[in-house]
Amino acid sequence: MNGLALDVRLAARALLKARSVTLPAVLTLALAIGANAAVFSLVNSLLLRPLPVADPDRLASVTSEFSIDHGFTSGAGWSYRMWESLQQRAAAFDGVLAWTPQRFTLGAAGDTEPVTALLASGEFFSTLGVHPRIGRLFGVDDDRAGAPVAVISHRLWMRRFGGAASVVGSPLVVDGAQVTIVGVAPEAFLGIEVGKPFDVALPIGAEAVLRGRTAMIRSGRFFGLLVLVRLKPQQTLASATDALRALQSEIVPPNAPAFVKEPFVLIAADGTASGPASPRHAFRRPILVMLGGVALVLAIACGNIANLLLARAIARRRELGMRLALGATRWRLVRPLVIESVFLAAAGGAVGLLVAAWGARALVSLSPIVLDLPLDWRVMSFTAAAALVAGLASGFLAAHRAAGASASEVLKGTSGPGTARTPLANALVIAQIALALLVIVSAALFVRTLTSLVRRPLGFDAGRVLIVRAGLARVAGDPASRWRLYQQLADAARAVPGAAAAAASIWTPLSGDGRVIGFPRPGAAAADQRVDILANFVSPGWFATYGTPLEAGRDFGDQDGPASQKVVLVNRAFVRRFLAEVQAVGATYSGSLIVGVVGDAVYRTSQLVPGVTSLAMREPVSPTIYAPLAQAALWDNPPVTSIRISVRSSAGSPRTLVRSVGAALAGVEPNLVLEFRPLSDEVDASLAQERMSATASSFFGVLSLLLATLGIYGVTSYTVSRSTSEIGVRLALGATREGIIRLFLTRALKTAVAGLLIGLAAAIVATRSLSSLLFGIAPLDPVTLIAVSLLLVLVVLAAALIPARRASCINPWVSLRAD
Repeated sequence: MNGLALDVRLAARALLKARSVTLPAVLTLALAIGANAAVFSLVNSLLLRPLPVADPDRLASVTSEFSIDHGFTSGAGWSYRMWESLQQRAAAFDGVLAWTPQRFTLGAAGDTEPVTALLASGEFFSTLGVHPRIGRLFGVDDDRAGAPVAVISHRLWMRRFGGAASVVGSPLVVDGAQVTIVGVAPEAFLGIEVGKPFDVALPIGAEAVLRGRTAMIRSGRFFGLLVLVRLKPQQTLASATDALRALQSEIVPPNAPAFVKEPFVLIAADGTASGPASPRHAFRRPILVMLGGVALVLAIACGNIANLLLARAIARRRELGMRLALGATRWRLVRPLVIESVFLAAAGGAVGLLVAAWGARALVSLSPIVLDLPLDWRVMSFTAAAALVAGLASGFLAAHRAAGASASEVLKGTSGPGTARTPLANALVIAQIALALLVIVSAALFVRTLTSLVRRPLGFDAGRVLIVRAGLARVAGDPASRWRLYQQLADAARAVPGAAAAAASIWTPLSGDGRVIGFPRPGAAAADQRVDILANFVSPGWFATYGTPLEAGRDFGDQDGPASQKVVLVNRAFVRRFLAEVQAVGATYSGSLIVGVVGDAVYRTSQLVPGVTSLAMREPVSPTIYAPLAQAALWDNPPVTSIRISVRSSAGSPRTLVRSVGAALAGVEPNLVLEFRPLSDEVDASLAQERMSATASSFFGVLSLLLATLGIYGVTSYTVSRSTSEIGVRLALGATREGIIRLFLTRALKTAVAGLLIGLAAAIVATRSLSSLLFGIAPLDPVTLIAVSLLLVLVVLAAALIPARRASCINPWVSLRAD
């Protein structure tokens, strides 16, 4: 132990003395380990950490095989009547709860803020075992009474109320209705959908206060409740599933949709609540791919440190040989070098934690997800393990070289293994170049994917459209005749100075909404031959507002009212799929007259309907129909809780129209609850996953390129320093300075070519796994592979040029005299 303590002191002293080696090594490891810890912090928060509730392992989501197959692991949704039936049979479990995600607007006119909310059953907090930060949490009595009470999140409490304790009992305007804040949730509880925290939670019974006649949850047409059960202490998922299935015939009404009648399945609640669009589901693969990328960056960094330590071991060969001659064991020679590498890794890991804390927040800021990113035991353990592995891997070659030291060579005065040519160092650089190529190729593929999506024709002009979501809960009057109000709102917005066009619609592109209608397949009468088609209900002038071209026929007009014949416009994808051999304009489809054809436009829906999956910008344009907003009631639509007014600016950003459009709409109907958002924001949000992947991978690619450059520079510089006599002899025998430069550049080029060949072979295998994350580009895109290869060749030559020029300036007589 005394010897070990001495080696520790000697290693620390040696590192402090060799600051020109220690500081670059620590910084290199800090960046590489910090990048790994930052990405792992996201993996931990998004995929590994259990829900911050009591005994999360006893929570289970009620779902079905059908829902799981479509990516909705938390279930397709229940009706309120089904939930009431389960409540009456809750004794089969240790607790049950139901909830549904919502989007509300806080504040009165002129000071509104869109927030993520949830409507939950009274058992929600008690079943989860969550306790309030201050105040109280609503319960079963509040839910049954429909009490207008709310629990706000810790984030909203700090952001909107400054953390004041007086918030309890304060009024809060939610979608135009006043509710009372009764408590604040604890800071760690962000909800039960990981990555998508709630701001406000209200009892399901309070929906009637918020939405009046437009309330839907307690109607028989709403199947959006998500249900969780808490298992009894000794209850297994299998036995609980059997118990729930025994109750299924009593819970599910006979007239329920077919997907609701699928046999119930209980699975562990994992924080995925909104199906394929949930953050945990959508960002799983991109983040795991990023974790693999930063692992390659760490391997490149280890190669750099290994080369540094290897050079130090070679330079100390005389010292090591002398110690052998004086009786030291080989383990005593190796141990200080191993301790040095562990010290470097420990220092790099400590600084890397600071890099990780910043990097994790930066990565999250590139995405729409919100995560709690604590440096918990998982992150600390991962960082320590990464630092230990990096230290041992970096010091292995130096220790191996030290173990090969020879006392006889020192005593004879020979140079031994410290020759100018270092195959191990070259091999490390080859590996670095191969790994760098793999990282940079992946980054280039992600960047080109983002570019392809950004350049993809959307079918509408996103840069000049302002979307106003107008909540109708406080609006009086007959819902069936509200189409006149919608037209008045559109007319008022169109009259605002700076507005070029305006129109109303129930849904907008890329909003995550959309009606899916089951139409009979042309030529088939059987019920099982129905196809699902996206639909939207729009007012006249809607296509002009969005810049979507009318390719044939006419637009909707004032003549297309509720008493007129049902008419529709269809997009080009609809014509290609269903009417290829028929003149579209004038054709009748499912009782509706097609009066026009419009260009294709990208839509997205996260609604679960049998046979329909989530559509996004990556998918082909879906067949879509558009019906007049005045005829929406003829399509048996559910009650409309809000209407969208789209306003096209005549010039400049549509944000400049917010205040004037808001005033114009309030002048028509003062009870509207307004929320403003430029369409370009929705386009940006739809590309959040790709933007995060492209930005993060680009940073990792640049970092790997920098590390590989340092590696080739270091090896070339070391080779020059060890080849002084050889260079002197060459110059003395007539070699030109250009020849010396060419010699070292040729060696560097050979190393680069070897690394590129290995890297290309690895890229051919590895990039195939990225195909599902790419768009508009093949994993083995030859342009990308060639461009990255040329870039690495140029970088390698540039890195080798500086020491090569230094070698060409050596004075041959001085070098020969010194030798």
